[in-house]
Amino acid sequence: MSELQELFNHHSRNVAISHKWHTEEGTPTLKAWVRAEQLVRLDVLLNLHRKEHGTLWEPLSGNKALTHFLFVKTGWSPEQISLLSFEEILLVLQRDLVTASIPEGELQYPQHISYDLMQRQRQPYQIEWPPHSADEWDPVRYEIIQGLRKPS
Repeated sequence: MSELQELFNHHSRNVAISHKWHTEEGTPTLKAWVRAEQLVRLDVLLNLHRKEHGTLWEPLSGNKALTHFLFVKTGWSPEQISLLSFEEILLVLQRDLVTASIPEGELQYPQHISYDLMQRQRQPYQIEWPPHSADEWDPVRYEIIQGLRKPS
């Protein structure tokens, strides 16, 4: 399994638990998988940012990478950025998330979700989404999967 697929699976389970978007058996539902893809895209953006801007003295781990990315993108101070909710941060990054570089076929939705996903893509505005919360995203999980950080 690729690192991105492992991250995708992790995020889908975490989001499913956070919002109770799972079946009785604990299988994440479509909403959990779609939100998980958005979080993987965030992780990919931040990983690229870390490679470009991280240093030996400041590797931009975890939430520091997100704050620095927003600082570089917007020019806002860290204090201003800290006032944003996770929902607002993702809205500011929407264009970047859409264009995040994920190789074709790298993220595999489970087969039972794929058909429902195709149907929903025709009318995406019909899915009701609650606001994002910071507890949906594990800012260090991708670093752990890549071996850059030890699990705590």
